[in-house]
Amino acid sequence: MVAMTIGCSKKSADKGTAPLTQNYVPFKIGNLWTYRVTPSDSGSAYTATQEIVGSSKINGHEVVVMEIKNTQDPENWTKQFFQVSNNALLLYGWQSYDAVKGDTAKIFFPDGVQWVTLPFEENKTWSIYRYTGSLAEAPLVGSVLPSADLDGDGKPDRVVLAITGKSYSIETIQAAGKSFQAYKIDITINATVTLSQTHLTVPYPLKFGTFWFVPEVGIVKMVQYDFYGKPTDVWLLESYSLKG
Repeated sequence: MVAMTIGCSKKSADKGTAPLTQNYVPFKIGNLWTYRVTPSDSGSAYTATQEIVGSSKINGHEVVVMEIKNTQDPENWTKQFFQVSNNALLLYGWQSYDAVKGDTAKIFFPDGVQWVTLPFEENKTWSIYRYTGSLAEAPLVGSVLPSADLDGDGKPDRVVLAITGKSYSIETIQAAGKSFQAYKIDITINATVTLSQTHLTVPYPLKFGTFWFVPEVGIVKMVQYDFYGKPTDVWLLESYSLKG
């Protein structure tokens, strides 16, 4: 099992908890989104779901729990922990279970990180998270790069990491039998690795994902990428059920 707790500055916790409008980000327990996932390698399409399955507490913060499952690997699951504040969608971490490995990976941000700024706005950039330290402990990047010891000298290399969000113009997305006006958002990771043996610095610009958000609906489309920035699959909303 892999577990990681990432410290955050006090600033990230002082977001407030007043809602924007009722269901601006619809994270009520029981809300369910169903997606058609199309792999970019011409593999067979499959179905995935995102469901708000409950609530929890992380470091004293009330969070909702989103569970993600799919029909391609039905025994696997991912749980993400969110809080909606008056100006941000805060991410407190996630857990992923791999049935083949029999392993659960965990990453936690005890005070939350600003995953998306709220309300949604066009053409805006924000800092999500910054980290300097061992590559083996770097969130997101540590699991994407082929090794935490890229130069093979037996010592973990170091990394300076910046995760950034950026919104673009509103786009029309056809999904779930409707036409949505959606905010397009990119999450990118810029990592600079310093090799422990030669002290050579190697940049690794990574694209984590592109998401299309609709207020009071949720994510209607998303694209995920591999280490080289190539899209791996496209998620398109097929149906959704919102409680209230």
